[in-house]
This record gives sequence, structure tokens and C-alpha cells, in this order.
Amino acid sequence: MAEHVRTATASIKQDKQQSMDDILKGLAQGKGEDTRFDRATKFSKDEKEVVEAGETEEEITKRREIERNQIDKSLADIEAKVLNTEQQIQVTSTEILQLTATLQKEADKTAELKKKYLDLKSTIELLSNADENIAKIRDFTV
Repeated sequence: MAEHVRTATASIKQDKQQSMDDILKGLAQGKGEDTRFDRATKFSKDEKEVVEAGETEEEITKRREIERNQIDKSLADIEAKVLNTEQQIQVTSTEILQLTATLQKEADKTAELKKKYLDLKSTIELLSNADENIAKIRDFTV
């Protein structure tokens, strides 16, 4: 039983760690443009390139729409991963509660069996000295 609990706990920890690693990897993919300053600098460079390239207003709008859609998709992916991780955390916490209840039940069962064992042990010890104990009881009654 204890081995099952250890195995389940290890599996849960591994799944949780892997989910968190996936989220962190996804967030780290944009490394280098994580700050507002970096994004503003990139945006200003893009603006200069657009003006120099001679794009029309329609082309600029279309390109920005495509970039916005890509960013929205990335955000949706990250949100889905966060939601998935939250669900895994809920499942994990439910499993932990179930395992805790099972452990408590087993501990109660162990305590009950230990008491029964001690009662039987004392009875057996009394049986080994049965003749002496009967003599003592007779002495009391006489």
C-alpha cells in the first residue's frame, strides 16, 4: 500500500513538473523581447523599415493584422496550457485527498489490528500459566 502511494505521488509530481516546464518553455520562446522597452524598440525599428520599404497603408494594416493574429494565437496557446495545468492541479489535489483518506483508513485499521494482537498476546501468555492462575483464583475464593 505504501509503495502504491509513493508511486502515485512520484507520478503526480513528475506530471506537474513537466506541465510547468512546458509553460515556462513556451514563455521563454519570446526571450529577448520580454520587456516593454524591447517591444517598443522593435516596433520603432519595424516602423522605420516600413517607411523605408515604401509599403502602402493597406499593406501595413494587413501585416499588422497578421502579426496580431499570431500573437493572439500564442496567447491562446499559453492560456490553454495554463488552464490544462490548473486542471491537472485539481486532479492532483483530488488524488492527494483520496490518498490521505486511504492512509488514514489504513492507519485506523492498523491500530485496531494492533489492539487485537495485544489482546490475543496477553490471552496466550495467560494460557501458558493456566494452572498457576487457577490456583491463585482458588486461593482468593477460599
